[in-house]
Amino acid sequence: MPDYGQNITWQSQPDYDGWGNDEYWSCTDWIIWHGRLKEKYGSSEANLLWKSAWDAQDDWESNANWCKYEPMFNKFLKENELGSSNLVADAALGVSALGTSALKGLGWFGRNAGWVIPTALIGAGLVYAIKIRKLLK
Repeated sequence: MPDYGQNITWQSQPDYDGWGNDEYWSCTDWIIWHGRLKEKYGSSEANLLWKSAWDAQDDWESNANWCKYEPMFNKFLKENELGSSNLVADAALGVSALGTSALKGLGWFGRNAGWVIPTALIGAGLVYAIKIRKLLK
C-alpha cells in the first residue's frame, strides 16, 4: 500500500479501503490531505472537511481501525483539534510511552533490556531445569 503523498491536493477525494486487496490512503496520506485543506481553507474549514471524510469510513476499514494506534497519527489528531482517536488507543499509546520512558530511565539496563531480559529468563530456566533434574534423581 503506497503513500499517495505528492499527488494529494485539496481537491483530492479520500481513497477508502474496500474489500480484498486494494489500494487506499495510508495514515500519512490523511495527514497530507489535511495539510492541503488547511492551505486552501484554513484550519476550521479544513477540520470540518477532513473530519467528515474520516468519519465516513466504515468501522472495518483499515485506516479507521489502525491509524488511531499510530503515535504520529494520534499526535496529529490532537495537534489539529480533530479529537482523540478513542480511549482504548489513548490508553495503549500511553502505556507504550510509559514503558519506553521507564526503561530509558533505567540507564544501561533500559538500553540493553532487549537482550538482557531474554538472557536472564533462559538462564533462570536452565537453573530451574537443573534443580528439578537433581530432585528427581
